[in-house]
Amino acid sequence: MFIGLSTICLILAFGFAVSAKLNPGKNHGAVSALLVVATIAFFLFAAVRVIPPGHIGVQVYFGKVRSEPLGEGMHVINPLLSVTTMSIRTQEYTMVARASEGRVQGDDSIPLFTKDTMRLNADVTVIFRTEPSLAPWLYQTMGSEEDFINKVIRPASRSAFRKAARNYTMLELMGEMRDVLEDDIQKYVKYYVDEIAKNSLGFKGGEPFVIQEVMVRNIEPPASFKAAVEAKLIADQDAQKMKFVLQKESQEAERKKIEAQGIAAFQRIVRQGIDEQLLRWKGIEATQELAKSQNTKIVVIGGKNGLPLILNEGETAKK
Repeated sequence: MFIGLSTICLILAFGFAVSAKLNPGKNHGAVSALLVVATIAFFLFAAVRVIPPGHIGVQVYFGKVRSEPLGEGMHVINPLLSVTTMSIRTQEYTMVARASEGRVQGDDSIPLFTKDTMRLNADVTVIFRTEPSLAPWLYQTMGSEEDFINKVIRPASRSAFRKAARNYTMLELMGEMRDVLEDDIQKYVKYYVDEIAKNSLGFKGGEPFVIQEVMVRNIEPPASFKAAVEAKLIADQDAQKMKFVLQKESQEAERKKIEAQGIAAFQRIVRQGIDEQLLRWKGIEATQELAKSQNTKIVVIGGKNGLPLILNEGETAKK
Protein backbone atom coordinates (compact mmCIF):
# COMPACT_ATOMS: atom_id res chain seq x y z
CA MET A 1 0.00 0.00 0.00
CA PHE A 2 2.74 2.44 0.99
CA ILE A 3 4.69 1.65 -2.18
CA GLY A 4 1.63 2.50 -4.24
CA LEU A 5 1.10 5.78 -2.38
CA SER A 6 4.75 6.75 -2.73
CA THR A 7 4.60 6.01 -6.47
CA ILE A 8 1.50 8.19 -6.86
CA CYS A 9 3.12 11.01 -4.89
CA LEU A 10 6.30 10.73 -6.97
CA ILE A 11 4.33 11.01 -10.23
CA LEU A 12 2.38 13.99 -8.91
CA ALA A 13 5.59 15.65 -7.69
CA PHE A 14 7.15 15.24 -11.12
CA GLY A 15 4.05 16.72 -12.74
CA PHE A 16 4.00 19.75 -10.45
CA ALA A 17 7.75 20.26 -10.99
CA VAL A 18 7.24 20.36 -14.76
CA SER A 19 4.28 22.71 -14.28
CA ALA A 20 6.38 25.01 -12.09
CA LYS A 21 8.95 25.39 -14.86
CA LEU A 22 6.26 26.09 -17.44
CA ASN A 23 4.35 28.48 -15.16
CA PRO A 24 6.89 30.23 -12.91
CA GLY A 25 4.28 32.50 -11.40
CA LYS A 26 2.32 29.68 -9.78
CA ASN A 27 3.21 27.93 -6.54
CA HIS A 28 3.61 24.48 -8.14
CA GLY A 29 7.20 24.18 -6.98
CA ALA A 30 6.21 24.12 -3.28
CA VAL A 31 3.54 21.53 -3.95
CA SER A 32 6.07 19.42 -5.82
CA ALA A 33 8.47 19.60 -2.87
CA LEU A 34 5.75 18.50 -0.45
CA LEU A 35 4.90 15.57 -2.68
CA VAL A 36 8.55 14.56 -2.77
CA VAL A 37 8.62 14.58 1.05
CA ALA A 38 5.42 12.46 1.11
CA THR A 39 7.00 10.06 -1.39
CA ILE A 40 10.02 9.58 0.86
CA ALA A 41 7.80 9.14 3.94
CA PHE A 42 5.62 6.49 2.29
CA PHE A 43 8.72 4.76 0.99
CA LEU A 44 10.15 4.57 4.52
CA PHE A 45 6.85 3.25 5.89
CA ALA A 46 6.92 0.58 3.20
CA ALA A 47 10.35 -0.52 4.40
CA VAL A 48 9.08 -1.29 7.93
CA ARG A 49 7.34 -4.62 8.62
CA VAL A 50 5.94 -5.80 11.95
CA ILE A 51 5.43 -9.56 12.43
CA PRO A 52 2.84 -10.29 15.17
CA PRO A 53 3.52 -12.77 18.01
CA GLY A 54 3.22 -16.43 17.11
CA HIS A 55 3.76 -15.80 13.39
CA ILE A 56 6.53 -15.89 10.83
CA GLY A 57 6.99 -13.62 7.83
CA VAL A 58 7.55 -15.03 4.34
CA GLN A 59 9.33 -12.60 2.00
CA VAL A 60 8.43 -12.49 -1.70
CA TYR A 61 10.49 -10.39 -4.12
CA PHE A 62 8.83 -9.96 -7.51
CA GLY A 63 7.25 -13.43 -7.31
CA LYS A 64 10.29 -15.20 -5.87
CA VAL A 65 10.09 -16.58 -2.32
CA ARG A 66 13.13 -15.92 -0.14
CA SER A 67 14.28 -18.79 2.07
CA GLU A 68 14.94 -16.57 5.12
CA PRO A 69 11.75 -16.03 7.16
CA LEU A 70 11.15 -12.96 9.32
CA GLY A 71 10.69 -13.58 13.02
CA GLU A 72 8.40 -11.75 15.44
CA GLY A 73 8.83 -8.01 15.88
CA MET A 74 9.75 -5.04 13.66
CA HIS A 75 11.96 -5.36 10.60
CA VAL A 76 13.37 -2.84 8.10
CA ILE A 77 13.45 -4.49 4.71
CA ASN A 78 13.51 -3.71 1.03
CA PRO A 79 10.28 -1.76 0.38
CA LEU A 80 9.80 -3.72 -2.82
CA LEU A 81 9.40 -6.96 -0.83
CA SER A 82 5.92 -8.24 0.01
CA VAL A 83 5.55 -10.12 3.31
CA THR A 84 2.97 -12.84 4.05
CA THR A 85 2.52 -13.90 7.66
CA MET A 86 2.00 -17.53 8.66
CA SER A 87 1.11 -18.90 12.09
CA ILE A 88 3.64 -21.04 13.95
CA ARG A 89 1.36 -21.47 16.97
CA THR A 90 -0.09 -24.78 18.04
CA GLN A 91 -3.20 -25.46 15.98
CA GLU A 92 -5.91 -28.09 15.98
CA TYR A 93 -7.77 -29.71 13.15
CA THR A 94 -10.99 -31.46 14.21
CA MET A 95 -13.08 -33.89 12.17
CA VAL A 96 -16.35 -34.76 13.91
CA ALA A 97 -19.91 -35.73 13.09
CA ARG A 98 -21.40 -32.63 14.74
CA ALA A 99 -21.90 -29.66 12.45
CA SER A 100 -21.11 -27.20 15.26
CA GLU A 101 -17.45 -28.34 15.48
CA GLY A 102 -14.62 -28.66 13.02
CA ARG A 103 -13.69 -26.67 9.94
CA VAL A 104 -15.93 -28.64 7.59
CA GLN A 105 -19.65 -28.17 8.08
CA GLY A 106 -21.84 -31.23 8.39
CA ASP A 107 -20.79 -34.78 9.23
CA ASP A 108 -16.99 -34.83 8.87
CA SER A 109 -16.31 -37.91 11.01
CA ILE A 110 -13.92 -40.53 9.64
CA PRO A 111 -15.50 -43.75 8.30
CA LEU A 112 -13.27 -46.78 8.85
CA PHE A 113 -13.22 -50.58 8.99
CA THR A 114 -11.81 -52.63 11.84
CA LYS A 115 -9.84 -55.87 11.78
CA ASP A 116 -13.10 -57.83 12.06
CA THR A 117 -14.58 -55.82 9.13
CA MET A 118 -16.93 -53.73 11.29
CA ARG A 119 -17.68 -50.25 9.95
CA LEU A 120 -17.31 -47.42 12.48
CA ASN A 121 -17.38 -43.63 12.44
CA ALA A 122 -14.79 -41.81 14.52
CA ASP A 123 -14.24 -38.22 15.67
CA VAL A 124 -10.60 -37.14 15.87
CA THR A 125 -8.59 -33.98 16.63
CA VAL A 126 -5.01 -33.49 15.43
CA ILE A 127 -2.78 -31.04 17.33
CA PHE A 128 0.10 -29.69 15.24
CA ARG A 129 2.30 -26.69 14.53
CA THR A 130 4.33 -25.41 11.59
CA GLU A 131 8.12 -25.54 11.69
CA PRO A 132 9.24 -21.85 11.38
CA SER A 133 12.32 -22.53 9.27
CA LEU A 134 10.26 -24.35 6.65
CA ALA A 135 7.48 -21.76 6.42
CA PRO A 136 8.89 -20.21 3.18
CA TRP A 137 9.08 -23.65 1.54
CA LEU A 138 5.50 -24.44 2.61
CA TYR A 139 4.26 -21.16 1.19
CA GLN A 140 6.12 -21.73 -2.06
CA THR A 141 4.97 -25.33 -2.60
CA MET A 142 1.50 -25.42 -1.00
CA GLY A 143 0.25 -21.87 -0.59
CA SER A 144 -1.61 -20.42 2.40
CA GLU A 145 -2.17 -22.05 5.79
CA GLU A 146 -5.63 -23.21 4.74
CA ASP A 147 -4.11 -24.76 1.63
CA PHE A 148 -1.51 -26.87 3.37
CA ILE A 149 -4.00 -27.92 6.08
CA ASN A 150 -6.37 -29.17 3.39
CA LYS A 151 -3.58 -30.69 1.30
CA VAL A 152 -1.54 -32.31 4.05
CA ILE A 153 -3.03 -32.43 7.54
CA ARG A 154 -6.54 -33.49 6.57
CA PRO A 155 -5.75 -36.33 4.12
CA ALA A 156 -2.83 -37.58 6.23
CA SER A 157 -4.99 -37.74 9.38
CA ARG A 158 -7.89 -39.53 7.72
CA SER A 159 -5.60 -42.07 6.01
CA ALA A 160 -3.67 -42.64 9.24
CA PHE A 161 -6.85 -43.34 11.21
CA ARG A 162 -8.10 -45.85 8.64
CA LYS A 163 -4.73 -47.62 8.52
CA ALA A 164 -4.41 -47.80 12.32
CA ALA A 165 -7.99 -49.04 12.83
CA ARG A 166 -7.38 -52.09 10.63
CA ASN A 167 -5.01 -53.47 13.29
CA TYR A 168 -7.73 -53.84 15.95
CA THR A 169 -11.16 -55.36 16.39
CA MET A 170 -14.18 -53.22 17.15
CA LEU A 171 -14.29 -54.28 20.81
CA GLU A 172 -10.58 -53.43 21.20
CA LEU A 173 -11.15 -49.95 19.76
CA MET A 174 -14.11 -49.44 22.06
CA GLY A 175 -12.16 -50.58 25.10
CA GLU A 176 -8.63 -50.96 26.40
CA MET A 177 -6.78 -50.32 23.10
CA ARG A 178 -7.96 -46.71 22.77
CA ASP A 179 -4.68 -45.17 23.98
CA VAL A 180 -2.61 -47.48 21.79
CA LEU A 181 -4.76 -46.49 18.81
CA GLU A 182 -3.98 -42.79 19.39
CA ASP A 183 -0.25 -43.54 19.44
CA ASP A 184 -0.54 -45.50 16.19
CA ILE A 185 -2.51 -42.73 14.49
CA GLN A 186 0.09 -40.14 15.51
CA LYS A 187 2.85 -42.34 14.09
CA TYR A 188 1.00 -42.83 10.80
CA VAL A 189 0.10 -39.13 10.47
CA LYS A 190 3.76 -38.23 10.83
CA TYR A 191 4.67 -40.88 8.24
CA TYR A 192 2.16 -39.59 5.66
CA VAL A 193 3.14 -35.94 6.26
CA ASP A 194 6.81 -36.81 5.74
CA GLU A 195 5.97 -38.75 2.57
CA ILE A 196 4.03 -35.81 1.12
CA ALA A 197 6.91 -33.46 1.98
CA LYS A 198 9.54 -35.74 0.42
CA ASN A 199 7.66 -35.86 -2.86
CA SER A 200 7.10 -32.09 -2.99
CA LEU A 201 9.14 -29.76 -5.18
CA GLY A 202 12.31 -28.34 -3.66
CA PHE A 203 12.17 -30.26 -0.38
CA LYS A 204 15.55 -30.20 1.37
CA GLY A 205 14.76 -32.21 4.49
CA GLY A 206 13.31 -31.44 7.90
CA GLU A 207 9.88 -31.77 9.42
CA PRO A 208 7.46 -29.15 8.03
CA PHE A 209 4.71 -30.03 10.51
CA VAL A 210 5.28 -31.15 14.08
CA ILE A 211 2.44 -33.52 15.04
CA GLN A 212 2.13 -32.93 18.77
CA GLU A 213 -0.83 -35.14 19.63
CA VAL A 214 -3.76 -37.04 18.16
CA MET A 215 -6.94 -37.36 20.22
CA VAL A 216 -9.72 -39.82 19.43
CA ARG A 217 -12.81 -37.94 20.56
CA ASN A 218 -15.45 -40.59 19.94
CA ILE A 219 -15.96 -43.91 18.16
CA GLU A 220 -19.51 -44.53 17.01
CA PRO A 221 -20.37 -48.24 16.62
CA PRO A 222 -23.02 -49.56 14.20
CA ALA A 223 -26.67 -49.24 15.25
CA SER A 224 -27.01 -53.03 15.39
CA PHE A 225 -24.10 -53.26 17.83
CA LYS A 226 -25.57 -50.58 20.08
CA ALA A 227 -28.93 -52.39 20.07
CA ALA A 228 -27.20 -55.67 20.99
CA VAL A 229 -25.27 -54.00 23.81
CA GLU A 230 -28.42 -52.40 25.19
CA ALA A 231 -30.24 -55.75 25.01
CA LYS A 232 -27.36 -57.46 26.84
CA LEU A 233 -27.35 -54.79 29.55
CA ILE A 234 -31.10 -55.16 30.04
CA ALA A 235 -30.73 -58.96 30.20
CA ASP A 236 -27.90 -58.63 32.74
CA GLN A 237 -30.02 -56.31 34.86
CA ASP A 238 -32.96 -58.74 34.73
CA ALA A 239 -30.64 -61.61 35.67
CA GLN A 240 -29.25 -59.65 38.61
CA LYS A 241 -32.78 -58.79 39.72
CA MET A 242 -33.89 -62.44 39.54
CA LYS A 243 -30.75 -63.50 41.40
CA PHE A 244 -31.61 -61.03 44.15
CA VAL A 245 -35.22 -62.31 44.35
CA LEU A 246 -34.08 -65.94 44.52
CA GLN A 247 -31.50 -65.10 47.16
CA LYS A 248 -34.15 -63.31 49.22
CA GLU A 249 -36.57 -66.25 48.93
CA SER A 250 -33.80 -68.67 49.86
CA GLN A 251 -32.98 -66.61 52.94
CA GLU A 252 -36.66 -66.50 53.91
CA ALA A 253 -36.96 -70.28 53.49
CA GLU A 254 -33.85 -70.76 55.63
CA ARG A 255 -35.30 -68.48 58.29
CA LYS A 256 -38.57 -70.47 58.42
CA LYS A 257 -36.61 -73.72 58.57
CA ILE A 258 -34.57 -72.48 61.52
CA GLU A 259 -37.74 -71.23 63.22
CA ALA A 260 -39.47 -74.61 62.75
CA GLN A 261 -36.40 -76.43 64.07
CA GLY A 262 -36.45 -74.22 67.16
CA ILE A 263 -40.14 -74.89 67.82
CA ALA A 264 -39.66 -78.64 67.35
CA ALA A 265 -36.67 -78.64 69.70
CA PHE A 266 -38.68 -76.74 72.30
CA GLN A 267 -41.54 -79.22 72.04
CA ARG A 268 -39.16 -82.18 72.44
CA ILE A 269 -37.64 -80.65 75.54
CA VAL A 270 -41.06 -79.97 77.04
CA ARG A 271 -42.31 -83.49 76.27
CA GLN A 272 -39.24 -85.06 77.81
CA GLY A 273 -39.64 -83.04 81.02
CA ILE A 274 -43.36 -83.85 81.57
CA ASP A 275 -44.25 -87.33 82.88
CA GLU A 276 -47.17 -88.87 84.83
CA GLN A 277 -45.61 -88.37 88.23
CA LEU A 278 -45.00 -84.68 87.55
CA LEU A 279 -48.58 -84.17 86.39
CA ARG A 280 -49.90 -85.84 89.55
CA TRP A 281 -47.70 -83.73 91.72
CA LYS A 282 -48.82 -80.55 89.94
CA GLY A 283 -52.44 -81.71 90.47
CA ILE A 284 -51.87 -82.13 94.17
CA GLU A 285 -50.30 -78.69 94.41
CA ALA A 286 -53.28 -77.18 92.59
CA THR A 287 -55.66 -79.01 94.93
CA GLN A 288 -53.88 -77.60 97.94
CA GLU A 289 -54.12 -74.10 96.57
CA LEU A 290 -57.85 -74.51 95.87
CA ALA A 291 -58.44 -75.88 99.33
CA LYS A 292 -57.14 -72.64 100.74
CA SER A 293 -59.68 -70.67 98.69
CA GLN A 294 -62.71 -69.10 100.49
CA ASN A 295 -65.08 -70.38 97.83
CA THR A 296 -67.01 -73.55 98.65
CA LYS A 297 -65.41 -76.48 96.94
CA ILE A 298 -65.90 -80.21 97.04
CA VAL A 299 -62.77 -82.24 96.45
CA VAL A 300 -63.21 -85.87 95.48
CA ILE A 301 -60.06 -87.89 96.04
CA GLY A 302 -59.30 -90.62 93.51
CA GLY A 303 -60.68 -89.02 90.39
CA LYS A 304 -59.67 -89.68 86.78
CA ASN A 305 -56.04 -90.76 86.42
CA GLY A 306 -55.73 -90.65 90.20
CA LEU A 307 -56.02 -86.87 90.35
CA PRO A 308 -58.44 -85.11 92.71
CA LEU A 309 -61.72 -84.03 91.15
CA ILE A 310 -62.77 -80.50 92.09
CA LEU A 311 -66.42 -79.46 92.06
CA ASN A 312 -67.86 -76.13 93.04
CA GLU A 313 -71.11 -75.80 94.96
CA GLY A 314 -73.31 -75.11 91.92
CA GLU A 315 -72.16 -78.17 90.04
CA THR A 316 -72.89 -80.32 93.16
CA ALA A 317 -76.45 -79.08 93.40
CA LYS A 318 -77.14 -79.92 89.72
CA LYS A 319 -75.89 -83.42 90.24
